[in-house]
Amino acid sequence: MRKILFFLLTYLLASSAVYTQEIKVHEASYNYFHDIQLGVTLAFTEIGPIPLAELSTSHGICFTERFSAGIGVSTIYFMTITPYVVGRVNLKAKDRLSKNTPYLSLKAGYMVYLVKGDSDYNSLNLEPRLGFSHLRKNGKSSWSYFISANAFQGRVFPKIGVGFEL
Repeated sequence: MRKILFFLLTYLLASSAVYTQEIKVHEASYNYFHDIQLGVTLAFTEIGPIPLAELSTSHGICFTERFSAGIGVSTIYFMTITPYVVGRVNLKAKDRLSKNTPYLSLKAGYMVYLVKGDSDYNSLNLEPRLGFSHLRKNGKSSWSYFISANAFQGRVFPKIGVGFEL
């Protein structure tokens, strides 16, 4: 089962990295989004703070200029896998003249450990996020920077990161 989950995670991350064109559906008024994010969660333990690198990818639908929702998967050091749902509200419509868009989002999922260890119990994972998206010169993709509170295993850990959005 762990090999299947690891293969699924690797496939999703690789497919989003290779996929670089914006999907347009002529029959629907929806646009699709894809993003890849790299974050560092700071876990405070008995021996001191430990940085935990997290890689995630999300895919979904932009319902309006301000609201989008989708699904994704993330991993911490390829020792965990967390399928999640994500909702995002842009605080400014993307069709404005500015290239910068602040946003709020919420990720909710279930973290499953792939490697046995001292803290290997599965748990609900919630992550409210405040971010800032900067549109690139090509007008089709953007960089995002974010801070969040990553809550899992009954504790809350601060997190910062960057993302690439298509």
